[in-house]
Amino acid sequence: MARNDRAPPRQPPSHPYYYLTQALRALDPEDPRRFAVLLEREPILRAWGRRALSSRGSAIPRPRTCC
Repeated sequence: MARNDRAPPRQPPSHPYYYLTQALRALDPEDPRRFAVLLEREPILRAWGRRALSSRGSAIPRPRTCC
């Protein structure tokens, strides 16, 4: 029985963040459409940040309220 050592071809990511980042890289730095791309990408980054914070749980020390 022959073993197939070849990996399947990689599929491009299907997440919108990937495509928005590619669009941002393709635009000139002075292109005003960059702001539209950044505005579409921002909610994704905020959601990822909230998910990261919630996964840390109690590892983040709470501020002390009294002496």
